[in-house]
Amino acid sequence: MFLAEAMRDGDVLVDPAPGLGVTALNVATLSASKATVHIVEANASRAARLEHAARDAGVAGRLTLHAEMPSAASLGESYAANAGGRPTRMIVRIGDASQTPELLGALAADGALDISCVAWPSAYPGQIASALATLRQHGFWIGALTIVNGEVTLDPVSEQLEPQPIVAIELPFLAELGGDVSATVDIAAHAPVASGANDALAQVASRWLAFDWEVRGDTGWGVYGLNLAMQLALRGDPAPIVLACNEASLSPLARHRLRGTLALSAPASRALGDQSAAVRIDGTLLRAFGNGFVGAPHSPRLRADRNVGIVFFEDTQLDSQAVERARSLDAIITGSTWNAEVLTGYGLTNVRTVVQGIDPTVFHPAPRGGLFGDRFVVFSGGKLEYRKGQDIVVAAFRRFRERHPEALLVTAWHNHWPQLIADLELAGHVSGVPRASNGALLVSEWLVANGIPAEASLDIGCTPNALMGQIVREADVALFPNRCEGGTNLVAMECMAAGVPTIVSANTGHLDLTATGGCFALTNQRPVRRPTRYFTGVDGWGESDVDEVVALLELLHADRALAVDRAAAGVAAMGSLTWESQITALLSAIV
Repeated sequence: MFLAEAMRDGDVLVDPAPGLGVTALNVATLSASKATVHIVEANASRAARLEHAARDAGVAGRLTLHAEMPSAASLGESYAANAGGRPTRMIVRIGDASQTPELLGALAADGALDISCVAWPSAYPGQIASALATLRQHGFWIGALTIVNGEVTLDPVSEQLEPQPIVAIELPFLAELGGDVSATVDIAAHAPVASGANDALAQVASRWLAFDWEVRGDTGWGVYGLNLAMQLALRGDPAPIVLACNEASLSPLARHRLRGTLALSAPASRALGDQSAAVRIDGTLLRAFGNGFVGAPHSPRLRADRNVGIVFFEDTQLDSQAVERARSLDAIITGSTWNAEVLTGYGLTNVRTVVQGIDPTVFHPAPRGGLFGDRFVVFSGGKLEYRKGQDIVVAAFRRFRERHPEALLVTAWHNHWPQLIADLELAGHVSGVPRASNGALLVSEWLVANGIPAEASLDIGCTPNALMGQIVREADVALFPNRCEGGTNLVAMECMAAGVPTIVSANTGHLDLTATGGCFALTNQRPVRRPTRYFTGVDGWGESDVDEVVALLELLHADRALAVDRAAAGVAAMGSLTWESQITALLSAIV
């Protein structure tokens, strides 16, 4: 009855769980409006019966049967062809509420559809709570269908623990039906609103939290975004809006968990893809900033009610424009205490520190596979560059191996920005820089040229974060003599969480790790030679002493009991810094 009253010429009904197909046939045979119906029916005999009934009713041309879920693109083409001069509405009927996540995820998977209404003829509110919460975040009004004196009315969803007809309707559709939208002024429809020939304002829903960097599984920012999205999706409130995602770099489980989030983020993501569009977030937007408080290239086209900066920087020189950009934010979240201290030194007061977290399902103590036999394994991770201090690792390991020829250096030094490696020779520890081939750095070749034989090193290249736990657990020690870290160094945190004895330089963001007592600190820190290409201010940076690094490697080689005890302290320290706890801290900090 609701669909009969609501649908107009050119509208499309998608019924992927039709049951007997009565509703679908009723809509197809409406005389007052000519709507197109798509039915998904895998059972051949039921499909034949429905097809026969449509022919008998003379509406075979308005009812299409599919054996499996059609692509969103094909449905989009279907209803675009029937638009008839007015915006065409896509209405989805879900007869089996238990199939809600799969059906909505499949229909919205590639962002080709703009769904106007989802209707459940019978559902327990708790059964579809996640879908309702996500739709609500995307600007849908949620209500229940009731019949009063023969008329269909839309009312708030009842809290009763009984199945009831439930609908989720976009506000323009609700208004057209005569619904009261005055109580929903905090939710905006995500249809674009023109504000000039080349300046469309794409408005998206309120009560959500968006962030402007890419979700992926193989970079520092990407892993932050991945775990932020995952934790928000698990909470449900606020719901995440993911504006960019490299799904190929994610684990299958992460892709599965974020499927609904990515599908329902598609309108905002598509709008941002229009280079002439400004996208409005009716809620909170987390903006990523690096050196100089420079944000993402698309950042100026994002507008929000509340803007929070998430910043990791290494260059301590901020000009007046950078300070003003920082001051304009509602809040600033730094990835380390050191970053916060630098900013407060510039007179900024809206600064709080929330360090990154670790995923305890990946990084935790576990038996080693013994893949390297009795070799003493030194792990070094982080993108290859002067700031990360891998040249110090090379110099120290080269000397250490002279006394311990069985030693093996395992590196995870892939760099998505190879231009950053140009200053590696600056301190005089190494010669030349690695060549690049097919997007990968030839690290082993470069190490051979710098006195470390090929059999003494293993470079794992670009490895997804989800696989790193089993790799770092094979190490006897993890080494990070970094000259500077704007954050706390996520890779070092993950090594500590995995139970690997970890050595870090006692400078900048690493000081948050040394304060835990769960790692070994390189305390002999000297001023660094200023890198000439990418950094101006290096206040607080530190040059680790190669002799001290070698001495600590010798100590851990000789005293395994000390190594095990310190590693246990590291595990305990990281146990309170999971992504779950840190995202909770982040949400508390931005309120």
